[in-house]
Amino acid sequence: MKSTTLFHIFSVPALLWVLSGMASADQAMTFETRCAGNAVESCYVVATGTIQPDTAQQFKDFYEAFLHEGNRVLFDSQGGDLAAGMALGRLIREKQFETRVGRWDIDALWGDAVDDTECSSACAYAFLGGTIRQVPEGNRLGFHQFYLDASMVPVQVAGSALVQVMAETQRLSGDIVFYLIEMGVDARLFSLGSQTEQAGMIYPDPQQMLDFDLVTPLGYGPFFLEPFRDGIVAASRRIGPTRAYDEMTQLTALCRGGVPSLLVSARNSIEHFEPAVFELHDGREFEVGHDDMIARGERAVEITLTSNQASALVSTEAFDVIIRRQRWAGGNVAGRFKLQEMDRKMIASAFRHCI
Repeated sequence: MKSTTLFHIFSVPALLWVLSGMASADQAMTFETRCAGNAVESCYVVATGTIQPDTAQQFKDFYEAFLHEGNRVLFDSQGGDLAAGMALGRLIREKQFETRVGRWDIDALWGDAVDDTECSSACAYAFLGGTIRQVPEGNRLGFHQFYLDASMVPVQVAGSALVQVMAETQRLSGDIVFYLIEMGVDARLFSLGSQTEQAGMIYPDPQQMLDFDLVTPLGYGPFFLEPFRDGIVAASRRIGPTRAYDEMTQLTALCRGGVPSLLVSARNSIEHFEPAVFELHDGREFEVGHDDMIARGERAVEITLTSNQASALVSTEAFDVIIRRQRWAGGNVAGRFKLQEMDRKMIASAFRHCI
């Protein structure tokens, strides 16, 4: 009996083949490009089905044979072959794709990604290859428990064969830990499975996914205060990486000459800007015209507000700021800011001598 056959007898640490016998009856993973509109950022490579030993090569062939829109892989899979899942993850990282858990709904007007599925077992490891990783609410990312079923040892394996299996178990365990580190994931994930029953699946909650670096934090952090000339400013910095058409890096509230202003900073040049739009949590919105906006270098635009507009921002629970630009100029520069009571107090402090 070959060692690989012996190895399949066991439920060994992180051995996602525990359920592969069930998964193998499903359709092998396929890849296709789908877009929710005519904009590149609405497009995905939709990956659906069971990961097979040749899935990584299939993805490579698909990538090289077709021209693609977008740079995101949408996963809808309950697993398959572990080694192939890690190989797929490495290829996704090499090609600089983002990953998201979700299902493609062909019944929508254009088709769209919807959130009612999971990526588990080998799929979860492939998902970790994403440069930006997202598991929207309504989806799940699943990992098997890591364990060794000792009750099977006397009957199935003995002597030197057992030593061989244990050595292979340790080798695979090391491969998985190395892969987690390579993908920028907290290697403590390897022991997370001990919190569930034998042969069970554990689905990290949103906080655990952040704690273990399974998903990429997006959006902006809490506002903080900094000195500015004879006063202070309140600023909120981006907490995750920028991406195409999502390039804002910081929003700063300040008083300049007794007038409230917001300074929008971006990763790249935001020249050729058009009027800014503010959308408030309660449905209100207002626009600031081009005459009330001024470039501060190549990568920042300062927006002058009225006292009423500044007061509205201080009192709302959340707001979006959108600097409109033509797509040829890089598209809109936008950010959404959810405000806690302390955030509102800090913005009010920055506007203290303006409103």
